[in-house]
Amino acid sequence: MNVHLLKELASIEKQKVLKMKVEQFVLLFNKNADQGISYLVSSGLVWYLNNEEILITFLKQTEDDPAKIASVLLVTEGLNKETIGDYLGSHKEKNKNVLRAYCHLLDFRNL
Repeated sequence: MNVHLLKELASIEKQKVLKMKVEQFVLLFNKNADQGISYLVSSGLVWYLNNEEILITFLKQTEDDPAKIASVLLVTEGLNKETIGDYLGSHKEKNKNVLRAYCHLLDFRNL
C-alpha cells in the first residue's frame, strides 16, 4: 500500500472515533449535564470555534477548563438548550465559571 493511502485511512478512522465521541457526549449531556461534562473532560476531546470554523481535537492531558467547556456547549449541535441553561444556571462555582466563559464567547456586536 502506498503511504498516502495509509495516511488517508488513518485520518478517516480518527474522524470516525471523534464522531462517536461527540455523539456519546451529546447523549450523556442531554440526559445529565454533569455526566456529559465529566465524559468530555475525561475523554480529552475538545472542539472549538476558530475563525468561524469548528475544529475538533484530542488533548493529550485533559483539562477542566471553563472556556473549553463553554466553547463545546456553544458550538455542539444536538445539545438540549434547556439542559445547557440548567447547567449554566447552576449555583456551583464551576458552572458559574463556565457561564462567564460562555458569555465572553457570544458576539453582540452589530445587533
